Amino acid sequence: MKKIIALLFMLGICPLVASAMPTDIARERAIDYELAAVEGSSNMPSYESASVPEQQASVTNVDRPIQNANGYGYASVQPQKTMLERRHNNEIAFQMASYLYETEDKWPFYYPYTVADKVKKNGSLFGFYGAKTWSLSEPLKTWSDIWKTSPFPNFVKVEAEGSLGRTDYSSFATGKRQGFDACELDARLLFGYDYIWSTATLFTPYVGFGYRRFSDETGGWEDFVVNNYVGFKTETNFFYVPVGFETLTQLNDQWDLTFKMEGDLVVGGSVNYFLNEIPGPFTGTDTETGLPVTVNLQKSTSDLKAGWGFRTSMKIIRKYNAFDIYAEPFFKFWSLKQSDAMQEHAASATKDYVSAYPDGSPYKPLWTPQNFTSTLGLRMGVQF
Repeated sequence: MKKIIALLFMLGICPLVASAMPTDIARERAIDYELAAVEGSSNMPSYESASVPEQQASVTNVDRPIQNANGYGYASVQPQKTMLERRHNNEIAFQMASYLYETEDKWPFYYPYTVADKVKKNGSLFGFYGAKTWSLSEPLKTWSDIWKTSPFPNFVKVEAEGSLGRTDYSSFATGKRQGFDACELDARLLFGYDYIWSTATLFTPYVGFGYRRFSDETGGWEDFVVNNYVGFKTETNFFYVPVGFETLTQLNDQWDLTFKMEGDLVVGGSVNYFLNEIPGPFTGTDTETGLPVTVNLQKSTSDLKAGWGFRTSMKIIRKYNAFDIYAEPFFKFWSLKQSDAMQEHAASATKDYVSAYPDGSPYKPLWTPQNFTSTLGLRMGVQF
């Protein structure tokens, strides 16, 4: 009789217990427990498969039981992140910057002594930046993947920027002069490897080839024309090799952070003096005939062979579905060695001339001393 009463009691209480089980535990019966090992897993209770309502079939974050001193609790298991990759391959941005240009020594114009002094220029530039990236293969997971897949880079990038602005000129001899036009152009071709550094960071070393041109209308102190300041266009052009790296870090689903650092090696260029913009004519002496001649000055060029640069930036990116917007503070620095000496050119109605001593022997009064340019700016744009 006691066995029958106990059996009836069990048959009555079990359905009540089953109906009182939390819905979360019922849902746990459908979760794959092979995601990770947890402490006390050897004592983890086993569950049979249970039907899960259709509306609960898709879950992103789940709680799985772990054993503790008081029994079983629950720990959150996050979904695995997707592989890092570049979201968008096109960029366009507006940029603004202030710059400072300084020569290290005096300007060596005119013979037999130098009276032109150290020059300083500063101003503001406003312009646009654009970039296009081609991803050729997936990011590397290990460096050995370079030889397993292809020795060629897995991305190629083209960058171009152009800015216009105004600059002020100052020197000890001439004082300060303001409001001259200035223009900067920079174009680069980069290629390298995207490498998955960690679950949240993409590391990208790169190398490339670039071209920069900076021009302004400030002119300078020109004793070989008149013993005073005169204005004319000066244009510096050079080619350089950029070598650097960039990191892309995913902060969360909405924000990314990019950091860039780069060194640049100048491999050749020139400085052009548009002396033809100086109003003429001027009177000189033909060293062959000893007779006076009337000439107009011509454009002259001085070769530039050495220099280096440095740049860094940090881009803060806000992500959306179809595009991203970003703000990018940046800093650039250039150090250019003294250019080669070059003679001044002039022309009369019938002959071309170069500068010479009174006895006819040549001399080279034109060159640009070693100079430094630093630029601090902000770029605001969109990636799409």
